[in-house]
Amino acid sequence: MSASPGSRRSPATDLPSDRNALPSRNTSASNLPGELTLPRARLFTPGDSEEWASKLMPHYQRRVHEDARSRRGIAPGPTACHRSVMRWASALSEDPGTPQAVAEAVAALRRELGGERADLVVAFVSPHHRAAAADIPALVAAELPGALLVGCTGGGVIGAGHEVEMAPFHLDTTDLPAASAPPPTWHAAIGVAPQARPKFLLLADPLTLDAGALLAGLDVAYPRSSKFGGLASGGMAPGANRLFLRDEVFRSGIVGIALSGNLRVETIVAQGCRPIGRPMLVTRCQGNVLFELDQRPPLEWLGELHGALPPRDRELFRHSLFLGLEMKEDEVEYRAGELLVRNLVGIDRASGTIAVGAHLKQLQVAQFLLRDARTATEDLTRLLERYRAS
Repeated sequence: MSASPGSRRSPATDLPSDRNALPSRNTSASNLPGELTLPRARLFTPGDSEEWASKLMPHYQRRVHEDARSRRGIAPGPTACHRSVMRWASALSEDPGTPQAVAEAVAALRRELGGERADLVVAFVSPHHRAAAADIPALVAAELPGALLVGCTGGGVIGAGHEVEMAPFHLDTTDLPAASAPPPTWHAAIGVAPQARPKFLLLADPLTLDAGALLAGLDVAYPRSSKFGGLASGGMAPGANRLFLRDEVFRSGIVGIALSGNLRVETIVAQGCRPIGRPMLVTRCQGNVLFELDQRPPLEWLGELHGALPPRDRELFRHSLFLGLEMKEDEVEYRAGELLVRNLVGIDRASGTIAVGAHLKQLQVAQFLLRDARTATEDLTRLLERYRAS
């Protein structure tokens, strides 16, 4: 768990999924020469460079705002003030026991924070902790009293100035307005006025909520606001992922924090993936299930791709395979490289279909991708250097 800024997003883009903290999963397909496997389960939260953050934003004061009004999906919290040098910290625990993992991660955070109190905890929890998911908010609260918890199965705030307000919220599929709903409907659902120009930290469950429709609605309702965060992963069916907010655990929808006040958020997204094969069209799909690419089952394409890969890429194929989806569906001409990276969340060997961590659309451009540490590191380093030079 972390008291730190994490992944970021610009107003007109989609949510980057956190794939540095992929939970354990074992799926296989008869058409594939091997088993697709993700890294072993672990409790993890990504962090960023404290030195880099302190150069950008040297001082801040934040206030947790207690909203006296009763809003659906928004839980009021205590008010607190804090002023110090901005501190970021991140920690990782691979202990299989949930209480032990929380204690180990918190101990590491305390060392990095040098005794300072944590104000915001962004936690990502791997699926093998699912049985104890209901205990995690209490464990975090006992270790870090007063900190606001947000997280999911599967990072951050960056600010400068004098005062920052944080309004946490949870929306389920039944609470979520239609993407075409007028802005006032969205303002009422979120509970934050657009005049505050909030910045949204969002963690969504892609198996129970259409993240694209959510962002389309938020972009209309809050056109000058940044939206950043990620998608919960690890679950194979609706209800399998977990979302955390304060002392509650949810199985569906989205949790988020609306940040407003004297702060600035810059978004940087490093996908760290490279394409394999060629771009294809989604010719048959339903929800997040992909039935056909260019009129053939996707597992047939994967079998052919695997046979054409060099040895190193074949190993990556087993545990770092993703699907890239067309980013700008309204454009007539597709531009290479403009893809949103999405997890493969399930495989049906009998039908040759694949479940993806996103809602699919007919005739959408799709391409399989591989992620490796070297590509991800180079991509992030390049983007950070470009940002610092700008």
